[in-house]
Amino acid sequence: MATGRMWLPIWALLAAEQLLHSAVCGYDGNEVAFDANGCVLPYSGTLPDLYPVKTYPTFGTTWNVTYHNTYKVLYAGCTNGSYCSQKYVLYQCGTIPPSVAGARAIQIPVSKVAVADSPVLTYLELIGSRTAIRAVTDISYASSMCIRRMFSLGMINISFDSATWELNYAELASQGYTVAFTASDPPVQDPAVLFRENKETSALGIMEYVLFTALFFNREVVAQQSFRDIQLRMNCHQALVANAPKVKAVFLGYGNAYGPYWVKPQGCPNYYCDLFSTAGGELLLGFNFSTCTMNAAEIQIVNQAEVWIFTDVWNNGVQADLQAMGWPSSTQAWRNHKIFAIDRVDGSTNDWFMTRFAQPDALLADLICALHGDAVDTHTRVWLRNVFTEVPGSALP
Repeated sequence: MATGRMWLPIWALLAAEQLLHSAVCGYDGNEVAFDANGCVLPYSGTLPDLYPVKTYPTFGTTWNVTYHNTYKVLYAGCTNGSYCSQKYVLYQCGTIPPSVAGARAIQIPVSKVAVADSPVLTYLELIGSRTAIRAVTDISYASSMCIRRMFSLGMINISFDSATWELNYAELASQGYTVAFTASDPPVQDPAVLFRENKETSALGIMEYVLFTALFFNREVVAQQSFRDIQLRMNCHQALVANAPKVKAVFLGYGNAYGPYWVKPQGCPNYYCDLFSTAGGELLLGFNFSTCTMNAAEIQIVNQAEVWIFTDVWNNGVQADLQAMGWPSSTQAWRNHKIFAIDRVDGSTNDWFMTRFAQPDALLADLICALHGDAVDTHTRVWLRNVFTEVPGSALP
């Protein structure tokens, strides 16, 4: 089974989805027609259910959706599976927007969106909606060559408010945007739409934001197939190490002003605990990264780790600084050359931050290879680079 990072061929799924939405029949047997933009053409009588394929979160807890004949009600920013800070009514263009208390109406399918945070870009690419991306806060964080090409051609613009370090929402609203995905909770102002995948505690819960994204484009079919394929690959990866001994590991960062520091707070469940457990590892947890110091007891924990995942670009300067402190060479991970940085794919951390959330199958395979050697023998590591044997960007052709 091919286990590396994959972009799914979705042209056939998109065609099937378009056919599905162009062949909805009304209660009187007459076919409901749509124009080229997906808008319902004039129809006499009561419109039927326009969304025969529905999708709901199974693993995620930060959003939910209900379907109605001509619209969807999307709840975002949910906590404890109940209270949700945001509500959106996604109504089919060509129909009358319903009145739903406390909800902002958004006509779908949307044709253009703005994006504040780079991980959202990958979800949009997975459902075949890359061309809807028209504004971002900073193109330098986009690792996708296609998106960078769109920017160079003038298809994507920069929208940035230096006072808030956010998208310029007032400007976007004046330009007709109805959707601007942001992690700021509560969203600053319209057209902001809350997108909080990083609040999920499991890898599949985060991946389910591909379903969330698809709601705005009526691309549930494509999103479901993408999710199922990734889940299947994750199950295959997990089976390879189901009976393997647990390997102890730490996430470790470094700052010149502080020395080495932990980058994960105490306590599970969280995204990293979930992935490490699935990969046959034991994540040794420290304190919150804001402390930025390590005492003797915590250094002892690091010394027990068989593998380090270094959450930045590793270079000669970092290695020299750590060696000057005297303690790294005494650790198991250092002695056994089992330290991995996150810069293998492009020599920077950009791709790690943009794509790993939407591709947990590839990250799981990376972790399994780091923890267990070549257990996934058909996988070439995407992000995790062995700092002793590989150079930054070595995953590139």
